Amino acid sequence: MRLTYKNELFKKIQEWGYNANLFTIENTDNDCLLTLNNSPLIYHIANDFSYDFFRIECVTYSPQWKVQKGDCRFTDEFFSDFHMWLKNHVNAYIEDQTSIDLWDIFTNNNQSQNRNCIDFSTSEKFTEDEKIQTQLLMNEFKNLLIERFDLQEEQIKIVNARLDYLVEATKRLNKFDWKGCAINSLISIIIALSLDVEKAQQLIHLFQTAFHYTTNLIMKIPQ
Repeated sequence: MRLTYKNELFKKIQEWGYNANLFTIENTDNDCLLTLNNSPLIYHIANDFSYDFFRIECVTYSPQWKVQKGDCRFTDEFFSDFHMWLKNHVNAYIEDQTSIDLWDIFTNNNQSQNRNCIDFSTSEKFTEDEKIQTQLLMNEFKNLLIERFDLQEEQIKIVNARLDYLVEATKRLNKFDWKGCAINSLISIIIALSLDVEKAQQLIHLFQTAFHYTTNLIMKIPQ
């Protein structure tokens, strides 16, 4: 393949916003093979008897990686065909490979919820896994609190002390008693931070947001 045409392929790839290092190219005088790395997708161009006549063979993004064949008698037709291969097959393939599987996340979250749900209505002791889970959830609540209320250094120290106390309490209290301890600790945080009723309710909402995988941990602050 002529160098000018080879360079044009490079430009077409860049026009799509792709880095050229995603592809591997093998080129001879009458043959050019372009491969999307780590995939079955290839675009093969053969110049059998003229540099301006292109015999195309490409692998498509399809269930069985179907191979399409055709001839292009003009350069514009050839570059248009390559553009469509990038659009309909390379772009679709990369999009699917890099997208988040929302159904997978939904399924895993549901499984995690069923597996790790802590019921605070019982008088059972915390298991070791539940102690770790509570600590992680408490850290999440702590981060939400600091972010939403724009706390100062001294206020952060107060929050850390109250929440660290709750984490430690999982080692000696049952779940029902821990819930009562949590309510008292949150009230003490609200008083220490001088929060009005509206912001106090926001704090409780943040706590329940962090602990959304648990049950029977509904809390309300008296008006």
